[in-house]
Amino acid sequence: MSAKWQARRRGFDDILLLDAEGWLTEAPTANVFVVNADGSLATPPAAKVLLGITRDSVIALAKAAGIRCEERDIAAEELGAASEVFLSGTSVGVWPVVRIDGQAVADGRVGATTSRLRERYFAAARGEDAAFEHWLHYV
Repeated sequence: MSAKWQARRRGFDDILLLDAEGWLTEAPTANVFVVNADGSLATPPAAKVLLGITRDSVIALAKAAGIRCEERDIAAEELGAASEVFLSGTSVGVWPVVRIDGQAVADGRVGATTSRLRERYFAAARGEDAAFEHWLHYV
């Protein structure tokens, strides 16, 4: 039985995967981002994840908003100290994570950075953000 289905049966929405050395990698269909105490983002290095268009979009949106984003190894223990955690993927856009292993991330609510990037992502996808209109192909 897959780990994701085992997690679903236990009441969880998704799982986060670790590599052989124990570093955070991704969720089965999404990339993971951690918001640090200083407001910067961290995401696992490109060499360890499936590269996603949405991941690249979030990194570009963060840069445009003046939010530093670094690609680096992330220890699973860092999730407990994170200000915010979110996933990104084609099917979810920017998806806030408010609990991990039943424990609240920070105060257990969607954080300001995640909200800001989520709003900007969907505005760009709807053609409401001129700075990212070049991403769109109208049909």
